[in-house]
Amino acid sequence: MRLASFVFSLLSVASVLGESIDHSRFVGRMSDRDPKKTLIKIFTENDNVRLLRTGDSVTFQIGEGENPETPSCQGFVRGAEKRYLVLYVPTLAPCFPKDFLLRRGLMMVFHSKILVQRILEASRYRKTLLAQRDDFLTQLGELNRFLWSFDQERVKSIAQLEKEILNLERKKREALELLETRRKESRELRDNLMGKLDQIGRDLDRYKIYPPPPVRPGWKAERDLGRPVGPVRETKLSGAGAVP
Repeated sequence: MRLASFVFSLLSVASVLGESIDHSRFVGRMSDRDPKKTLIKIFTENDNVRLLRTGDSVTFQIGEGENPETPSCQGFVRGAEKRYLVLYVPTLAPCFPKDFLLRRGLMMVFHSKILVQRILEASRYRKTLLAQRDDFLTQLGELNRFLWSFDQERVKSIAQLEKEILNLERKKREALELLETRRKESRELRDNLMGKLDQIGRDLDRYKIYPPPPVRPGWKAERDLGRPVGPVRETKLSGAGAVP
C-alpha cells in the first residue's frame, strides 16, 4: 500500500511538472457580475482553481483563443471554490471595449503563474497526507487484527495462566512435601540424638571416677573383729528362719 501511494504521488508530481500540461492556463465563462463590473464570477471546468487564494493575481483575455497580440486584463481572486472563481477586476478597459456588452456566458482565457505554484504546494502536501494515511492504515490494521483475534487471544491467555497456576500448585505441593519429609526426618534424628544422649549420660555415670575415701583409724581392726563392713541394713524376715 505504501509503494502504491508512493508511485501515485510520483505520477501526480510528474503530471504536474510535465511539459505537455500547462496548468497556468485555463478557460472559463462569466456566470455573474455586479453592476459596476468590478466583481465577476467565473465558471470553469478546471477544478484546480479552488487552490487559488484571496489576493492571487490572474490575467485573462476575451475570446476562445489566446492571442499574444490581444491585450489582457488583470484580476485578483476574491473567492475560489470547486469550478467557480470570483475575481475583482479594477478595470476592463485594456481588454474590453466600453460599448461591448459584458454578457453572461462570455468565454475568457485565463493565465496564472501562481496557480502552478499552488498546484505544486498541493501536490507536496498530498504526498505528506498519503504518508500519514498509510501510517494510520497500518495502525488500523494492527488494531483490527487484535480485535478480530480477541477471542482466540483470550483463550490463549487463559490457557497460559492456567498452566502457570498448575505449575505454581505443583511447586507448592512439592515444597510442602519436602517440608513434611524434613520434619519427619528431623523428628527421627531428634529421637535418635536424645537416645544417644541418654546412653551417654548412663555411661558417664557408670564410668565416673570418684576420689578414694580417707582411711579411718581402726578401720583394719574393725575388719579383723568380724564386724559388718559399711552401713548395717536391717532386714526384716517373717516366718521361720527369722533372726531375732
